[in-house]
This record gives sequence, structure tokens and C-alpha cells, in this order.
Amino acid sequence: MLKYKCPRSGLVVTTSIETDTATLRDMKNMKLSVWCPNCWKSHQIRASEAFLEPMVKAA
Repeated sequence: MLKYKCPRSGLVVTTSIETDTATLRDMKNMKLSVWCPNCWKSHQIRASEAFLEPMVKAA
């Protein structure tokens, strides 16, 4: 899942956008419109500001 840091609160937000590292890198100049449950605002962020957490494999 794609994550970003809310520019108002500084908290990390997990979106419902599923992607991979290669796609995120290719989209780096795109602007994404995302809703923030922390400050209840819509944010325009660049894909380059978003990140993915490494997947953890179950034991």
C-alpha cells in the first residue's frame, strides 16, 4: 500500500492505492489527490513524496 506523510500533521497515512516500487518510480512526477483521515483534508502530493513499506513475509 502507498503511504505518504500528511503535510499538515506530519503523520504517516496509508492509502488504499496498491502499487510496486517500479511503478511508483515511473510515476514520480505525477500528482496524486489523496484524502487524509488525520486532518480531514484532501492533499495533492507528488508520487515522489509517497513511499511503500517493505513487505514482511509470514514465518
